[in-house]
Amino acid sequence: MNDSNHALDILGRKLGLSGLSFDDEGLVALAMSAEVIFYITRIDMQELEISCGIPGLGYPDHPLLRAMLQAHYLGAAVGASRLALDADSHAVILCERWIVTDMEASALERRFDDFAANAAFWLGEGSEILLEQAETLRLEMNNGLSDDDLTAAEDEEDQPAIVMRL
Repeated sequence: MNDSNHALDILGRKLGLSGLSFDDEGLVALAMSAEVIFYITRIDMQELEISCGIPGLGYPDHPLLRAMLQAHYLGAAVGASRLALDADSHAVILCERWIVTDMEASALERRFDDFAANAAFWLGEGSEILLEQAETLRLEMNNGLSDDDLTAAEDEEDQPAIVMRL
């Protein structure tokens, strides 16, 4: 593949959208449905990022962020993508970066299909699972120690114990 523009041409043909092009900021919005929009951002001529919002997760609190981190740790939960926070809105997004110059057209199309399948999971069942995990973490926090209850216990050598909280 030549560059980001060539990659966008390939995706445009795949989706039946001839003449697809980046705007002045290097962005393309693809409305997959009324609720789902994929954004393709040209990072540079060799690299693209595809992303979509996961509105069911809203603005995450600490337990939801921890559940997101655990999903990353499991690996298969996010595949090649990552759950992240949008820098401007702080909303949860699913995103993935592609180095397109070394990619063949078939590989690009497969990556797009994989991202779409992953997004479908996170827009539905995945969000529900994550919200349940976050609620479990909230309940565990409420049944455990609060910040006011934490005291540093002394160990045998009179050194304060180390408390680490996620």
